[in-house]
Amino acid sequence: MSIDKVFEYSEIILTKGGAIAQRLITEFNLEMDDYINHEGLIYSSPDILELLCRRYLDIGLEFDLPMKIMTPTQKVNFESIRNSNF
Repeated sequence: MSIDKVFEYSEIILTKGGAIAQRLITEFNLEMDDYINHEGLIYSSPDILELLCRRYLDIGLEFDLPMKIMTPTQKVNFESIRNSNF
C-alpha cells in the first residue's frame, strides 16, 4: 500500500512521538547535546536509539498498525552541528 493510501484509509498511524528525548533521559539516563538534542545518539549510543525505535516498531506489528518514523536527524542543520559536541 502506498503512503498516500495509508494516510487516506488508516484510522490510526503510530509514530514515535515528540517525547522520545524525554524517554531517553529518564529510561536510559542519557544526556542530550544542547544543540542537537538526541540526534547525536546516532554516534554515541546507536544501540539505545535502535532499541527504543524497535519498541515502537514492535507495538505497530503487534497491533497491525502502520507506522511513520523519521530519522533522528530531521531537525539538525549546519549551525546546530557546528555548535554541538559532534
